[in-house]
Amino acid sequence: MSVESAWEQIHTGDKPMGVYVSRPAAPGRAPAVLVLQEIFGVNSYVRRIADRAAAAGYVAVAPDLFHRQGDRWEGRYDDFPPAIERMMRFDDEVCLRDLDHVIAAVKERPDVQEGRVGILGFCLGGRIAYSAACTKDIRASVAFYGVGIPGAPLQKTPGLACPLQLFFAEKDQHAPLADVEKIRAALAEHGKSAEIVVWPGVDHGFFNDEREAFHPATAAEAWPKALAFLDQHLRG
Repeated sequence: MSVESAWEQIHTGDKPMGVYVSRPAAPGRAPAVLVLQEIFGVNSYVRRIADRAAAAGYVAVAPDLFHRQGDRWEGRYDDFPPAIERMMRFDDEVCLRDLDHVIAAVKERPDVQEGRVGILGFCLGGRIAYSAACTKDIRASVAFYGVGIPGAPLQKTPGLACPLQLFFAEKDQHAPLADVEKIRAALAEHGKSAEIVVWPGVDHGFFNDEREAFHPATAAEAWPKALAFLDQHLRG
């Protein structure tokens, strides 16, 4: 499916936020998915994920989650310090408030089917995807190796009200297996459920073909699984 893409702006109440939008080129309405970045910004990798989602029939919107830290920035995978510095200044709660505006704006788009909005997040974006599943009016949320979910995001678990799919990597030290067990325990404690997949033998970033940890076979299996989950809950 051919797609068309462009940078647009959404006003977040006090400040405009840049969003990369990729959508099917054919006219008509489609479900929407927010593609939430890693700590390296809305870089070429995130934009390609949005394009892939658009090719699968979604209006994909990748918001610049670092927009409150100055001009739009794209990090490199061989230069961690600037990305870590931005992550340290990042405020989850401010981001979640900004997402209220993003979700509202996406729902009002003439090319989006009414109310059919989901989230697909990676790393930092995976953490936000977990919190959003517990606090936002969305239909589904998918998180790839969300870092730091135990803590403030996990405390939001009682509010979980949409289908949630969580992907983790067996060798990941940023989102270790101990964190996965804490998530399972919190879900069980509050009578909630989620689809949790721990991919064996792979590390953090296994889905990203621009990172050393990229694992083609696992990535090739994970993508259709994530799309099937989104299709089930955004198209059904």
